[in-house]
Amino acid sequence: MTYGEWILEATEAIEKIGSKTPRLDALLLLSWATGYDKAILLTKTRDKLSVMRQGKLKNLLNRRLSGEPMAYIAGQKEFYGRDFIVNKYVLIPRPESEDFLELLKVLRKTERVHNLLDMGTGSGNLAITVKLEFPDMYVFASDTSEDALKIAAQNSLRHKAAVTFKNQNVLQGDKEGYDVVLANLPYVPTGPEPDPSIAHEPVEALFSGFDGLDHYRLFFQQLAPKHIRFVMTESLMSQHKAVTALAKKAGYSLTKTEGLIQLFTKSNVS
Repeated sequence: MTYGEWILEATEAIEKIGSKTPRLDALLLLSWATGYDKAILLTKTRDKLSVMRQGKLKNLLNRRLSGEPMAYIAGQKEFYGRDFIVNKYVLIPRPESEDFLELLKVLRKTERVHNLLDMGTGSGNLAITVKLEFPDMYVFASDTSEDALKIAAQNSLRHKAAVTFKNQNVLQGDKEGYDVVLANLPYVPTGPEPDPSIAHEPVEALFSGFDGLDHYRLFFQQLAPKHIRFVMTESLMSQHKAVTALAKKAGYSLTKTEGLIQLFTKSNVS
């Protein structure tokens, strides 16, 4: 089998599982198996694939055809211009979450923000990016999953970012005070048929009750007595009104919205 024949067959197979980028997926799999850049591969379409490489490609293609995301197959995903280690224990970083950084930049123009907690850190991509973009900040990150925290610690070392990680369920037992909490909690409503695109990701990091807000209810209940000035949340736009109501009950008012991200300010903060 030649490189070109494999690309053609793999593209057709991947297209059948509903990938929006079947040819790109095929080229990436071939690149990972051979070590060649995608551009180089397109000059080798008539070259023969060795038996060893065909075996490696079969394994990679089978993983993709099972619906496994490309990021898990690659073992990494880009976020805010940096690559982060990912596996089945953490959510794949989404570009929508980059708006946390944009809102934080806006906030720091008018407020003294010295420390921050990234809650539900997963791979640590958000907390680590905050530390790298704002080196003067003290950054903490929490998660309920020990497996996720191990990945986050690996990413912290990889990027040489000084982040303090802790195993914690929302704010339970947390005696720290923070200027900002980034609440990237599960917000997908439970249902009989989850979206196939997230079938391989950890369910505990995705789903949160019939309306997707169970974690946020717990968070805002715990938040009321805490010394936390600003809160940012990520949720579906259809959930924003309900999240705003939960925040108001806890003593926080909506300040700004950016995409899926909402910024709330404690009522007694000027």
